[in-house]
Amino acid sequence: MNGLTERERAVDIVKDVIPAAFWFEELYENGRIRSIHYSDEMRQMLGYTREEFPDTLDALVKAIHPDDRRVMLDAAIAAGTGKAPAYNVEYRVLRADGMYMWANATGTLIRDERGVPEGMYGAFIDISDRKVKQRDMEIIDVLTSEYTGVYFVDLKSGEATPYSMAAPIESAVGSAFVGPVKYTDAYAYCVENLVCEEDRARMAEAGTIGNIMKELRGRKTFSVTYRDIYDKFCEMKCIKMGKAEDVPEAVALCFSEKDAQLRANEEASRRLQRNLDIIGILASEYTSVYYIDMDTDELDTYTMNETTETQFGSIFRAGIRYSNAFRMYVDRFVSPADKEKMLHAGSRYNILDELADKKTFITGYVNADGRHCEMKFVKVGNDEFPRAVALGFSERGGAAARGRVTSEGGRVKGAEGRVKRDG
Repeated sequence: MNGLTERERAVDIVKDVIPAAFWFEELYENGRIRSIHYSDEMRQMLGYTREEFPDTLDALVKAIHPDDRRVMLDAAIAAGTGKAPAYNVEYRVLRADGMYMWANATGTLIRDERGVPEGMYGAFIDISDRKVKQRDMEIIDVLTSEYTGVYFVDLKSGEATPYSMAAPIESAVGSAFVGPVKYTDAYAYCVENLVCEEDRARMAEAGTIGNIMKELRGRKTFSVTYRDIYDKFCEMKCIKMGKAEDVPEAVALCFSEKDAQLRANEEASRRLQRNLDIIGILASEYTSVYYIDMDTDELDTYTMNETTETQFGSIFRAGIRYSNAFRMYVDRFVSPADKEKMLHAGSRYNILDELADKKTFITGYVNADGRHCEMKFVKVGNDEFPRAVALGFSERGGAAARGRVTSEGGRVKGAEGRVKRDG
């Protein structure tokens, strides 16, 4: 095996000029491994000492990710027996710091003068960066299906590369991305030509490298909404390439029009605020206030007076249906003479009927203690039939006529249940 020693010396010369670690094997004639040797550079790359990572195949196999071991061994056997022209395999290998590194191991079979396998020499290269970039490109490929403009920004070099641009964006700002592009200049040009005047200052700040670094500290993405020059709502989303906990070195900057979605969200937010305002006003008059989803029969508790809280607080807040909760309330708190009337007045069918053409209706009743009380339903929203209703209960002074139901909207129901219309 003197020839192997000469090749080892050749490897020592080559490794001074190639940024890789090296290994070699001595083989039996059947291609099985006789011995294996790892260069010091390979151990340094992985962070092990010679004692921690001895010259054995078992040391390498144990360090390789379990999902990659079979691929590595199959490739080694195929190359060592001459069934494959060369050894070339990528796998994850565990470093001393507990992190996995992607490596590319390559090797060439050496035969003696008889053509019998004698040994194999190869290189061991850290390809983690390439794997990360490959994964990043796969992520960007997915993003192009969702966004009208996608750009890769290298935060270390400060360069930007357009990955995809819809035709209108290409027409408006494509000239800013010709040749090597400085990100700050290209981004400023996009803001100036695509963002409405009122939002330009805010967007200019949002896209600075400093702000991107700050926003992506410890997380993968952040988004900013703005209006474009046509007053349409759009979104800029910045996605960190790499792990969430890492300091961002590169990002995908994505743009899309989301006018319909964002306007719908804005309207839903306004509608929610109106709902809360209605409930807030009702709570100023009534001691117990609830929110009813008429589609699902769900009940949300807003406020409860002390008596109701004591009797039903935990039950009403545990997800009970409105219909069941109302029957429990009537059974416990309403006088026997008014129970039937109240069960009818508070039924979902009657609520839908009463609020079909008006905003509110009120029912008076006598409670179990003989006190005159009032129940008020308020339609939430402007639908003909209410999708949601606010319900308030309160004790009222005076001698309200039993059975009287009043409505804001031009109807009065008498004690006998007849409906009289004004005019």
